[in-house]
Amino acid sequence: MFKWFSVICCIFLYNLSYSQIKKIDSILENTFEEFYKFNYFESIELGNQGLIASKEAGYSKGIVISNIYLAKAFIELGDYKKGLVLLSNAQEEPAFKSNLNFQVETCRLKGRAYGSLGLNDLALNEFYKQLIYSNKIAVVDQRRLSILWTYQNLVHIYKSKENTDSINKYLSLQKESLKYLDEKKDFIEISNIYNQLAKQKIDESELVEAKKYAEKSLDLIVANNSMYLFSSYEVLGLLSEASGEFVKAEVFYEKALANSLEINNVKSVSYYYKILAEFYQNHKLNVKERNIYFLKHRKINDSLKLINNHVLDKVYSEILKEQRINDNENIKKVKRYLIISVSIGFLVVVMLYWRKKRLKFLLRNKQNEINKQREESVALIKDLQTQKYDELIFKARNNSPDFLIVFQEIFPVAIKNMKLKNPNVTASEICFCALAFLNFSTKEIAVIQNVTIRAVQVRKNRLRKKYNIPSKADFNLWMIENLGDYSVKNK
Repeated sequence: MFKWFSVICCIFLYNLSYSQIKKIDSILENTFEEFYKFNYFESIELGNQGLIASKEAGYSKGIVISNIYLAKAFIELGDYKKGLVLLSNAQEEPAFKSNLNFQVETCRLKGRAYGSLGLNDLALNEFYKQLIYSNKIAVVDQRRLSILWTYQNLVHIYKSKENTDSINKYLSLQKESLKYLDEKKDFIEISNIYNQLAKQKIDESELVEAKKYAEKSLDLIVANNSMYLFSSYEVLGLLSEASGEFVKAEVFYEKALANSLEINNVKSVSYYYKILAEFYQNHKLNVKERNIYFLKHRKINDSLKLINNHVLDKVYSEILKEQRINDNENIKKVKRYLIISVSIGFLVVVMLYWRKKRLKFLLRNKQNEINKQREESVALIKDLQTQKYDELIFKARNNSPDFLIVFQEIFPVAIKNMKLKNPNVTASEICFCALAFLNFSTKEIAVIQNVTIRAVQVRKNRLRKKYNIPSKADFNLWMIENLGDYSVKNK
């Protein structure tokens, strides 16, 4: 009887572990999807969840993947130091040593980070290791693609070193790779090859050849209905600029910018603002537009720095905290003891069940508190429906310059909290948040401020980032619940 009971407990524990791993894999798949949608902060949040869950489960493969995905996002956001630390953590895991794909990707990311920091020799060392690992990949198509990506990385570094012979060598190898690639399946890689070849021909003043490659790149992207057109437009802009066709160059750079805005690639948007500003400056064109683009480039960079300070440091501190808890080996030992000892295994199951019940209990109590606070807030705000409050609504609807003065008199805590939660908030943003706090709709705010509904939505998105408001949270409700002691349900 005891023997069968032990077998049942072992099967139960195995199923529990398998369920945890499936849940972690699902989190990591979502992390990957968010990264390739350019939602780097969402990707970091999910990657951190995956890392914590993988450590708790003793899931080495999950720990490696989480660290790599986190490193990819941090490197894209320009935090190379954090990215390199995470990659080193991935390399320490047992699962890393037996997986060529992990080794290839880690070398690629390290090379990119070093290259961005100007450490070209270290970057080359990583990319050559990437090439060695890539050649060991058993699947032919996967091996060829991995080698091709390495060639492209090497070209970027040798361009920085101005080593023409090496540039031509790896461009030629890329060109040879074209005969193995499928235009339907590998059109992105083929387009990148054409763009690199076109840029090199522009540098060599062979503009006719450059034009052929540039047009091939764009035609391929368009034929496959891809949204990622900005690289091809940029090359055509460089070609037009080199040919002295400045009007055409401006059009292509503007198209690259518009495409980056359309797909919400903030990094590319900032880059093309800078490209356009430098283009106007270099050719002494449109000084007003130049200044506008420089300003927009600076604003995006400043915005990213603020987000890094408020979001990335918080997430990274959590990662460091997890790293300091060096209990990976203890978890593995506990796992082995659970399989051997039925009593300990049963105790763990009971504890997990109790923990789950307690969590539900705490969540229910928290929700009740929130509901109670909402009811109290609504009751309080109804008491404020006085002549002064009516005056505030009147001034808001008429966009009066005295609006904020009256608002501060009635809701001093709200103004104080706006500034406490983000000291960099501007006066116009405080006014916008005040309207949201008063529960004006998007359409109403657009009428009040004499702007389009789209402009109001864009501003809300910027303030979401500035105040770290979750994308699923109602903007007005968040302002009401987080900025003051009072809330407004109806105006």
